[in-house]
Amino acid sequence: MGGDYPFVPYRRNLKRRSQSLRRDPTPAERKLWFEFLRDLPVKFTRQKPLGRYIADFYCASRLLASWMETATATSADSAMTREGRLSLPASEFAYSG
Repeated sequence: MGGDYPFVPYRRNLKRRSQSLRRDPTPAERKLWFEFLRDLPVKFTRQKPLGRYIADFYCASRLLASWMETATATSADSAMTREGRLSLPASEFAYSG
């Protein structure tokens, strides 16, 4: 598998939810994945549990986590996204979204 990337602990109860989100992406996530990210030379994963949250896209080799704001996101989703960005160690990750 991968390389020597830092392990980011996550809650096991997020695994099923992240799998569900991968099966049913938003139109924006689908477009970004199929038209850009999946063919890049660096590996991205979709709906990656990181800490207490699920990043829409994650690149372990670049320590880059990305969350997308969409028209279907609720204000609670947006608040969780902002809180999630702040709860991960800023010194270890670059954030996009």
